Amino acid sequence: RSDRAFDRFNLGSDYSWEITSQFKTIVRELFSFTAAQRFWPEERAAAYDLVEACVQLHGWIMMDHLRGKQISTKKQEKFLRLTLGSQKTNSDFANSEKMEQLMSTPLTPAVGVAAISLGMMRRLPSFDFQESTLIESQFGEIICALSKCEMMLRTPIPLGYTRYSVRFLWIWLSLLPFALVNKFAEFGIDTWWEDKPQPVLIFAMLFIGFIFFSIEDMSVQIEEPFSVLPLELHQKWLIQYAKQIETMNQLSDGLNEEQSINGTTEKQTTNSARISQNITVRAGEAMSD
Repeated sequence: RSDRAFDRFNLGSDYSWEITSQFKTIVRELFSFTAAQRFWPEERAAAYDLVEACVQLHGWIMMDHLRGKQISTKKQEKFLRLTLGSQKTNSDFANSEKMEQLMSTPLTPAVGVAAISLGMMRRLPSFDFQESTLIESQFGEIICALSKCEMMLRTPIPLGYTRYSVRFLWIWLSLLPFALVNKFAEFGIDTWWEDKPQPVLIFAMLFIGFIFFSIEDMSVQIEEPFSVLPLELHQKWLIQYAKQIETMNQLSDGLNEEQSINGTTEKQTTNSARISQNITVRAGEAMSD
C-alpha cells in the first residue's frame, strides 16, 4: 500500500510540473510570435491579455481545481472578459443572456482552455497556420495532463484497503512479541546484564511499532498528492517567468522603436546633405554661366 501511495505522489508531481511547463511554453510563444513586425499594436495588446489569462488559469488549476475548490463567479467573468476581449461594461457583460446561460453551471479548467484558444483565434488574426497549430498542441498537452490529474482525484485508494491494512498491522504488531520473547529471554545470559531487568523486548516493540506506523501515516498523507505538493510555488514561479518575459518583450519593442527613429533621422540627414549638395552645385553652375 505504501508503494502504491508513493507512486500516486510521484505521478501527481509529474503531471503538475507538466501542466506548469506547458503554460510556460505558451507564454513564451505568445510573446515571441507577436513580437514580429506583421502584428498590429492591438494584437500585441491582446497577446498581453491572453498571457495574463493563461497565468490566471494556471492559478485556478493549481490552487483551486486540484484541491477541490471552485473559483467565484466574478473571477470567472473577469477571466472570460480577459480572453474574449469584451468591450461591454461589467454590468452588461455579466447580465447578458449568453453569460447567464454559460454561468448556469460552474466552469471547468478545460472550458478555460477553450476560452483562451477561442480568444487567440479571434483576437490574433495575424497568426499563421503553423504558429496557431503549435500553440494548440500545447493546449492539448495541458488538457491531457489535467485529465490524468482529475483521474487521480476521482479514483483514490479505497478506504477499505486502508482500514484493513491498518488492522492487519495492529494484529501483526500485537503477535510479534510472542515470536520474539524466546530470542530476548536469552539476551543477557553470560553478560553483566544477566541478573538485571531486561526491558529489551518492550523497547524493541516500541521502536518497530513507531517505524511501521510512521510509514503508514506517511502513506495516508501522500496518497492525495495535490493536498501535499507545494502547488502555490508553481503559480509563483509562472508569474515570475511571465513578468520577466514581458519585460524582455517590452525592452525589445523599445530597441526596435529606437532603431526605427535612428534610421529615420539618418535618412533625413542624408537627404538634407544631398539637397544641400545639389543646391551648391546648381549655384556654382549659375555663377559660371
